Amino acid sequence: MTIFKYLAFSTLFAISVSGTSTHAEWRSLTQAEYQALFKEDMPLAVQGDAKAQAQIGMLYEYGYGVAQDYVEAMKWYRLSAMQGNHDGQFGLGFIYEYGRGVMQDYVRAHMWFNIALAGESRDVIAEKMTIEDVSKAQAMATICVNSGYEDCGW
Repeated sequence: MTIFKYLAFSTLFAISVSGTSTHAEWRSLTQAEYQALFKEDMPLAVQGDAKAQAQIGMLYEYGYGVAQDYVEAMKWYRLSAMQGNHDGQFGLGFIYEYGRGVMQDYVRAHMWFNIALAGESRDVIAEKMTIEDVSKAQAMATICVNSGYEDCGW
């Protein structure tokens, strides 16, 4: 992993988890830089590297350096999340929060934000949910983690 790649993606995911960024801040790299990151990450992702899988998911979700494809984003986030990677889990939270390629589902979004330890994002979603739905999401998160990410409502 190059130092540039590490810093770029660490910054992108840190910004997204903190909830303090705008979409414009995510576009701080050029399309050519994203394409280079994609070429570097894809072999690692295919080999099972959870961090690379989450990064590939983000590139597909936002169309950075590749054609935007929510189905591919979900695939790579899921592979990453199943290995316990917080970035992949956070990505799934966003997919469900905004209904990107799936039905919008605040319960699943809350579950994934909870698992990813993304408290601020989880709390924002909770404000849009009933108490019963929050309880359901918390129970789902517990089951998912306790099953080693096998029983996550896939």
